[in-house]
Amino acid sequence: MKKNVFILFLLLCFALTSMFSEGMLGLRTLEATQTQQATESTNQESVGLNLRTIDPLLIAFQEGFKSPTLPGWKENQMGDLSFKVPMGFSSEAIRTGVNYDGKITDANGETFAQLFLYQLDAYQIDELMSTLLKTLYGNKPTGERGFEKFKEYPNNKVVYFTRVYMYDQKITNPIMLVYQKGKTNEDIQPGSVLLLFFEPMQYQADTDQEQLNSWIEGIAGSLIEAMTTEKPEKVNKPEEKEEKEETVAILGKNLGEKLAYCIKNEIYLAKLPAGWKEAQGDYFSFWYPERFTTDFYLTDDGEVTDLVYQGVAMAKIFVGETYDYVLEKDVFNELYQTYLSGLGAYNLVSTSPSFGDFGSIVTYEMDFSGYKGWISLYSESDWEGNLYGEYLVFLGIAPYNEVEVWEEDYLDILISMSF
Repeated sequence: MKKNVFILFLLLCFALTSMFSEGMLGLRTLEATQTQQATESTNQESVGLNLRTIDPLLIAFQEGFKSPTLPGWKENQMGDLSFKVPMGFSSEAIRTGVNYDGKITDANGETFAQLFLYQLDAYQIDELMSTLLKTLYGNKPTGERGFEKFKEYPNNKVVYFTRVYMYDQKITNPIMLVYQKGKTNEDIQPGSVLLLFFEPMQYQADTDQEQLNSWIEGIAGSLIEAMTTEKPEKVNKPEEKEEKEETVAILGKNLGEKLAYCIKNEIYLAKLPAGWKEAQGDYFSFWYPERFTTDFYLTDDGEVTDLVYQGVAMAKIFVGETYDYVLEKDVFNELYQTYLSGLGAYNLVSTSPSFGDFGSIVTYEMDFSGYKGWISLYSESDWEGNLYGEYLVFLGIAPYNEVEVWEEDYLDILISMSF
């Protein structure tokens, strides 16, 4: 009897042990010995899981790419578009008619993105993308896209975002288009279209991806903001600005210093002087003495007028815009070679540069045989010594025996300018 009870007790213990060893989920588990644990810990290897993960750049796009507001970014320009790039990056653009071909380079001078602002006819998104990829990359794209997403903005603008796989690189190329949509998001209406192709071939390491995504979002976000925000109309100079009257003293020893003083202190000609006329072009206007005649004509960058006296062009005025930084010294040399070299060699009498919140201005005064010459370069540049953005260029000469009269007239012409 006792033997039977003892056997029954052993069977019960075995059943309970088996039940609890399976765990709460009803799965069998093993309790390793100390030796086994040490061995498994030593031999364990990291296993990568080949699973689909969330693209942080796609999430940022769906939430809305943001234009950077923190330090470490700087403004760049292409046409009327103002956008931001990281410090150390730069951009350049070539204007062909109404279209712009641009490039963004990183701190190492490598191409980081290609940027285009075109006036296009109507397109379907697939047709346009196929044409662009074939034109820019030939047979490198695999034809596979990571995703294709659209985001709508005010004024019926749409942003298209995708990633394109390339045969010769590990990571994909993000691509963004901004345009006016038609009936559907896939329909591109005729008009201004922004095309942005990121080419981050130098940033394929896993450790680069977080910084790379930040750069892409910042550049793209600032461009989206520029393309989708209503631009305020340009207004003329406010009436309340100080005007040139007999009681206003214009300080300076020469034309360059006087002109810089007027620009810095916002001094403009008060009213049309007696014996003067108004000249009106497409992009700018000014007042001038009746002894001159004017001749306006358009250029790729803006508009030019000649001031002609007794059949001789005594002065030229150029108004336009450039979004490549150009050294003022290079512009001066080119103007001399093109327009003044026929007067022979010159003696550079003075250079009057000035730089501030108003932009950059410099006037070169030259002595020729029998003539005085001036070249003035004014622009809204934020980089001293460089012409950039909207600009005004003046080139004029005067006979030596009438220098003071001509210098005064040239100053009044320039401070009557409206553009």
